[in-house]
Amino acid sequence: MIIAIDGPAGSGKSTIARLLSEKLGLPYIDTGAFYRCAALHSLRNPESSERNISLFVNEMRIRIGTPDDPAIIILNDEDVSEKIRTPQIAMEVSNIADMKNVRIEINKKLRASAEVTGGILEGRDIQTLVCPQADVKFFLTATPETRAKRRLGDYEGMKINKTPEEVLADIKRRDKRDYQRDYGPLKKADDAVEIDTSDMTLSQVVARMLEIIRGS
Repeated sequence: MIIAIDGPAGSGKSTIARLLSEKLGLPYIDTGAFYRCAALHSLRNPESSERNISLFVNEMRIRIGTPDDPAIIILNDEDVSEKIRTPQIAMEVSNIADMKNVRIEINKKLRASAEVTGGILEGRDIQTLVCPQADVKFFLTATPETRAKRRLGDYEGMKINKTPEEVLADIKRRDKRDYQRDYGPLKKADDAVEIDTSDMTLSQVVARMLEIIRGS
């Protein structure tokens, strides 16, 4: 079974996907980690062209989670779990996401993983380009202010100093780029179920999604 979850930054996709994975016993395929690893490579190699980054993505090896630590991200034998969760990486991800050839290579890897194991995938264009034949599709939304508040909480937990105004501005800039991207823009698939999570708790969102999945 393949479940595809899309939505803008801060809408709760990653956390909810992990919770659904636990509830349903399906693999969680962290699509954002693929883009963040590509962004890390780009920042480490500022002279890299789109072609070079695409080649890196084609050859990179990513392992997500171990029995002892399900959140760990291993890139080519290096633990990058914390290195790919910085504000700098978050901003660079938008640049990476604008690179058509990089997206194509990442989508190939994601699609191959989903076809072999099934699972829950979250990210942008998951329901429209990566897994258009997914069994169930969701599009999660929330107001920019709500999403900024959530992201600020994440940063505080990582000891990253950002003001609420800075985080909200980052969210709005990222939204603009994601929705206006030439290749694979963020949008709701015609057959996706849209859920506004602004005034919902995580447990309420998960319960609603489980109801839809089990009724499909």
